[in-house]
Amino acid sequence: MNLNLIENNHRWLFYYLVRPDDIGSLVINYVPKQNYWVIDVLRSPVIEVTSCFFDGQNLRRGRIYYIDKFYGENDEVVEKPENFKKWAQQIFSVTKKNLLKFDKDYIGEEAKKWLDQSGNKF
Repeated sequence: MNLNLIENNHRWLFYYLVRPDDIGSLVINYVPKQNYWVIDVLRSPVIEVTSCFFDGQNLRRGRIYYIDKFYGENDEVVEKPENFKKWAQQIFSVTKKNLLKFDKDYIGEEAKKWLDQSGNKF
């Protein structure tokens, strides 16, 4: 599994993962003042990915994140579909297995090597 998305030689720093079966369940809102569309992460079955940023001198944290339940219109708890939650948990499990625990973070071998050699921090 690789969360490094590159398009036209540019690395994506922010994107969403969605199961093909869940595409029809995405809640997308138009923001007229900025003239673009946004995915409603609270109500949509997505995993939000913010990739690490590294420019050779600075390493910034990334994260993967999802919401499995939220409060609905009448303050009732709304659970996202079980299939989505199982899939998201699998993504997190595979990600953790392929990274190294480093304090409270999970990092790749190359990041660990760079941090150790440079003495830098996140």
